[in-house]
Amino acid sequence: MAEEGEVLLEAQGPPATHLYLVLEGEVALEEEGEEVERLGPGSFFGYPSLLSGASPVFTVRARGKTRLLRFPKEAFEALLAYPEAARFFGRGVAERLRLRPERVLEPGLARPVGELVQRPPVFVDPTASVEEAARRMREEGISSLLVRGEPLGILTDRDLRNRVLAEGLPPSTPVGQVATRPTFTLPADTPLLEAVAAMLERRIHHLPLTRGEEVVGVVTHTDLLAHQAQSPLALLRRVERLELARYGEEVARLVAGLFQAGVPALEIGRVVAGLNDALIRRLLQEAERTLGPPPVPYAFFVFGSEGRKEQALLTDQDNALALAEEELATLLRTSVAEVRSGRLDGHFVEVQVEEEVALPFMGVLGGEAFGGMGEMLKGLLPRRPVRRRMTVREAREVLKNQHAERLIDKEELKEEARRRAQEEGIVFIDEIDKVARREGTVGPDVSGEGVQRDLLPIVEGTVVSTRIGPISTEHVLFIAAGAFHVAKPSDLIPELQGRFPIRVELSPLGPEEFYRILKEPENSLIRQYTELLKADGTELVFEDEALWAIAQAAHRANQELEDIGARRLATVLEKVLEEVSFQTDLGRVEITRAYVEKRLEAVFASPDLTRFVL
Repeated sequence: MAEEGEVLLEAQGPPATHLYLVLEGEVALEEEGEEVERLGPGSFFGYPSLLSGASPVFTVRARGKTRLLRFPKEAFEALLAYPEAARFFGRGVAERLRLRPERVLEPGLARPVGELVQRPPVFVDPTASVEEAARRMREEGISSLLVRGEPLGILTDRDLRNRVLAEGLPPSTPVGQVATRPTFTLPADTPLLEAVAAMLERRIHHLPLTRGEEVVGVVTHTDLLAHQAQSPLALLRRVERLELARYGEEVARLVAGLFQAGVPALEIGRVVAGLNDALIRRLLQEAERTLGPPPVPYAFFVFGSEGRKEQALLTDQDNALALAEEELATLLRTSVAEVRSGRLDGHFVEVQVEEEVALPFMGVLGGEAFGGMGEMLKGLLPRRPVRRRMTVREAREVLKNQHAERLIDKEELKEEARRRAQEEGIVFIDEIDKVARREGTVGPDVSGEGVQRDLLPIVEGTVVSTRIGPISTEHVLFIAAGAFHVAKPSDLIPELQGRFPIRVELSPLGPEEFYRILKEPENSLIRQYTELLKADGTELVFEDEALWAIAQAAHRANQELEDIGARRLATVLEKVLEEVSFQTDLGRVEITRAYVEKRLEAVFASPDLTRFVL
């Protein structure tokens, strides 16, 4: 606990030894006695000093009673081994830079990148032809056009070369077909250094800038090069042109200039890692040009400091070359061609897989209590290598998925998932009748009203926390369903009724629907029983007339007893297959209409049909 006014970190004082997390209360960031920002629950501080090893830039002071969680430096360093954590704290450092850029960076690197915008952006409709777009770019004297639509797109001169001319597409091709979507953008007030690092990391030469929801302009690598000749992008350009003889010397000169300008080590590491990525790509291209096409598909991996985007000049470099199916071939001590043939699919191998470390308290308290938290933490927990024994067929899929996962841009994937959930999401709430408060009832039904009150703000539109970040439910479509044969829709609270204005009553299932349920779904009950009994040496074969007989029997039972919908099929099938289910090695067993009627004859002849109730 920290009391009011207690100094937790002091500007120009000793470097931080812990990472701090605010649990309750607030802390203030102060510079020369003036408060510049406040941090509330869920905020971290202390990590800029931990990363740089230098004194804190700001004094951190408690505002009121504040409860904090402290992580030792060793734990913080271990956390940085995970790319998600490194990116999180890297973005945090960039945000802190914005509070005092003039004191950290030289004026040229600290100035907003939006100051380089020379003219307003030029837009084109996605239905316009590429011929019209090229003519417009020539008339305007620009190398890119922004493509209207959601999400925003961009068409560059490089796109015209690589996606239109090189592919032999006609001039009438719509712009929307070849444009890049979604377009990466940055706010116009982003420091120039941060914009350069972002363009370098994503290997883009055109950067749209926004102010609020409005695009105010596009800066290009030419704009940045004209602003600063000795820049990371200038060096990247020389790397791309294979002017490599002086690469090491020029990188060293660039890093020295950034260091003298007061650029933090984290940002310098990002620049060096981006330049090294460009160098490796160029060297791989040269190797393929010199040695010829690779004999098998491959992937080149970078690990360590470069993989974390925090590379220094003098550092060891960990790389890996993954060859398609090479790992399985090595394990089996055979050739890749033999693995591809499929003749070894039934052999067993031991493969190392990665699985997330489970939190111990979740198992103790039960999965139901912490199911939501587990989903939120999925992907953030550390992974541990585990060896599993499996067939070659299974191992091929596991290894393929592991390698594919490493190639996915997780941040871009999360952003696209958030966008789709917010703009195109559909939430289906089943069993809504279970929380309806029946008129005149007390007891457990009272809690149902509480559930409705909890659902109401989500349906009305609010922001909910998920494992991919906060999601607004304002434009999400909510569909509720329930069996209102006991309760009525009017038993719901009025506020919730108003949020479901369209009501649809479904008709009871008939024999035709039961037949389709048995026949069409990929995992229908028929297929489940067939596969289940196949394991015991029994081959079930259902005639079409037999399926109709089962469907008619389920419909009849629903009419004469309580209508429980498609659940009735499970009961009927269990009775029909009761005899064969408990025997093995029966071989081929044909289920005909006569067989079904014989198995159900005694059931329907009996006045006691309660045996059919689930």
